[in-house]
Amino acid sequence: MRICDKLFFLCGLALLAGNSVLEAQTWTLPYKTREMRVDGVLNDWEGIPEISLRPGETATQGQFEANDVSVSLRGVWDEKALYLAVEWQDDVWDIQAVRRRDSIFVTADGKRRDRMYFFDNLKFMLHRLNYSYLLWFSPRANNQGPHYWHRLLAGSKSREAAVPAPVITPREDDGKVSIELLFNWKEMQLNPKKLIKKGIPLSLLLADGDDPGQLLDAKVAALTWLEWDGLLKLAKK
Repeated sequence: MRICDKLFFLCGLALLAGNSVLEAQTWTLPYKTREMRVDGVLNDWEGIPEISLRPGETATQGQFEANDVSVSLRGVWDEKALYLAVEWQDDVWDIQAVRRRDSIFVTADGKRRDRMYFFDNLKFMLHRLNYSYLLWFSPRANNQGPHYWHRLLAGSKSREAAVPAPVITPREDDGKVSIELLFNWKEMQLNPKKLIKKGIPLSLLLADGDDPGQLLDAKVAALTWLEWDGLLKLAKK
């Protein structure tokens, strides 16, 4: 297991122990009571609570202006799947495909950096002891994207499981960028009934690239991102 994965597992244990950060940040998803078309159009999400990642309201790394970037997320669930809706706003779109095998960038001074942080990407990660589900994805904007890759590590030896990617449907309409996602519980090796009672630690990270076409070494000093760490829970039916 890589060192970063071990750290996420340890963080999951700390969250499950009930620290104050966990108590302060719990995202509870309502049960799906109406048809949700995973088509990128978010009209059918009205009335469903959201959480937001935006400067001034979320933990930040780097320097942000008030309207640089923001993401709002809404979610529902049923026995078969987890559904998410994402609204994404950015003053400068910086989108590029990054394959998983190329996700580590080594700078000129030999330091290792996660290449996903250099561009507009959102990380969705569920993690606990002996389990880690990770999805990195970009929006579709300016006729680019979406780009994504995912990984599931499970079991006492944290072996990687071969699982399909979630359904990801982006939409760009008159400057508005949205994405709908559908995660199959069985493919994620999660039992939704257990999440009603205990939940599962969730990490969200919104990377904001602002220099499309710039060399990566030149971007290192200006990397910026927003973070949300807490517990994902499912409301009872």
